[in-house]
Amino acid sequence: MDEHQSPYGPRCKQAEHGEEERLAITNPDIAANFASGSGSSPANAIAVTDESHVTVDDDDALDMDKLLDVNSTICIEKEIAADTIGALFASTRQHFLPYIEQCTIELVGLLPHYYDGIRKSATDSLLEIVRTFYDLSEPQPWQPGFANIAPLDPRVKELIGHIVPPLLEMYESEDNKKVVSSLCVGLAETISKLGPAFLEGRLEHFANIAVQVLEQKAICQQDPDQDESEDAPEDSAEYDSILISSAGDLVAALASALGPDFASGFQKFFPLISKYYVSV
Repeated sequence: MDEHQSPYGPRCKQAEHGEEERLAITNPDIAANFASGSGSSPANAIAVTDESHVTVDDDDALDMDKLLDVNSTICIEKEIAADTIGALFASTRQHFLPYIEQCTIELVGLLPHYYDGIRKSATDSLLEIVRTFYDLSEPQPWQPGFANIAPLDPRVKELIGHIVPPLLEMYESEDNKKVVSSLCVGLAETISKLGPAFLEGRLEHFANIAVQVLEQKAICQQDPDQDESEDAPEDSAEYDSILISSAGDLVAALASALGPDFASGFQKFFPLISKYYVSV
């Protein structure tokens, strides 16, 4: 192993198609129904239909077998490895710097992964990396508002430029409430740590995430299979509550970082948040 190669990088790159936990395909007609999706991301998830008249030759059946040969154990290992990277950097700080570039690249590459646990862990660790890297830059204390922004270290600014855009891109198609909730909480913690400098050029994006969640218009809050007259399942309602709470954390962080500049935002967010308030 290279002296600057983290052991968690290779774990994040493990192939998920192997001999273990092989998904046997006994009916080639069923296998053909999986041809329309690779399962590599939510956008091209494998679809199952009840059509059984399609036939495939032996070579096609073999290809389908390879396609469906996903090792779920490795996915869990990747989730744990991705989650560990951020915690490890936060704990070892400058001693982990030689591995940060490689680990950041691997984590960004996991953001489009089809397994929501991996996306959540990658999101958490990437934002933890930003916060820890910021601490190591020995920053000046920040003041609320855009009037007197304490500039970020160029290296921190560059790192943010590599991490935040892929996170925002992931959100645009994210259909899992736990992942979006982690994104909101992670952004809130990062805003609270870095202050208004982190919001430059990104304030509208972060605010829109909070607005969409509070208005229940985020992609992860849409369920086309649920009848409007039906109540949401109990577990779904619980995740909704956590998601709304995390959006509230994001709004609070924006208010804290913006200070007096949040006046106009207050007019927008107050009615969205107050409707969730229930007096006990």
